[in-house]
Amino acid sequence: MVSQGKLLCKACKTEVPLIKSSIKKHITTSKHEDNMSKLKLRHSADNEIKVFLSDYFRDNPDEAGGTNVSPETLVYRYRVVAACLKNGVPIEKLDGLRPIFEEAGKSLVHSSCLRPFIPKVEEQEIYRLRDELAKQFITIVFDGRESGGVE
Repeated sequence: MVSQGKLLCKACKTEVPLIKSSIKKHITTSKHEDNMSKLKLRHSADNEIKVFLSDYFRDNPDEAGGTNVSPETLVYRYRVVAACLKNGVPIEKLDGLRPIFEEAGKSLVHSSCLRPFIPKVEEQEIYRLRDELAKQFITIVFDGRESGGVE
């Protein structure tokens, strides 16, 4: 992507000189190829989430969060909620951080409107874990304590 006269490699998140030999050299590096693979995986995952959310909100138009919103914005909100859940950040904390998130140019709504994304993140995580653990033998041990083994 060219921005302000500079070539930006979206996969590597670096500037590349606008010189043909430099561009050729950059795109043949193993780091660039690895980053491109990761970017392609991210795009395919985003497309799956986009379809999942679009279908869900089309079937449930009365639920907050998905009405009159672009699929890209839905994916962004989904990713923000997933990141909060993954890192143990309460959704309510996003209300104070909202201006910072919106500087990225994406619309972020009040935390009460982001709550409907929590079950969707959970559902996708369960699907991901099922795929990851398919055809593997696992053992779950429960010792009967309510503390979950942590004292």
